[in-house]
Amino acid sequence: MTIHEAATIYGICTGGCGLPDHWRGVIDPFGVVHYANRRFTRRALRNMLLLLAKARREHSDPRFLNIPEYDWYYLWWDNVMAYELAMDMGVRLPARLSRLDRLRCRQQARRAGIPLSTRSAIYKWVHDAI
Repeated sequence: MTIHEAATIYGICTGGCGLPDHWRGVIDPFGVVHYANRRFTRRALRNMLLLLAKARREHSDPRFLNIPEYDWYYLWWDNVMAYELAMDMGVRLPARLSRLDRLRCRQQARRAGIPLSTRSAIYKWVHDAI
């Protein structure tokens, strides 16, 4: 599988549209994810799927408010959605790739005064990194 094949599954632009930021990935104002056609690695796939999860959350899912106080929750949500999207393609993303996001989620929740122990799924996800 290549990044281009994975991008085709989810309707992600891999070049030729005129935007210069494909290499690091970008979400345009219309909610379209742009990502470079590069060598397939699980890290590259995860980064692309994180952008896709964020785009879906921000533009097409009215359940979310997308406010900064819930950045810790969005970090968890995007990572879980990216993992599920990868599993739908038959690719398993190793937990080590999300270790920094897990620690960042824990830190942001702590700063916001949110006890993650009352949110068992997030608590388990965060503490798998420790």
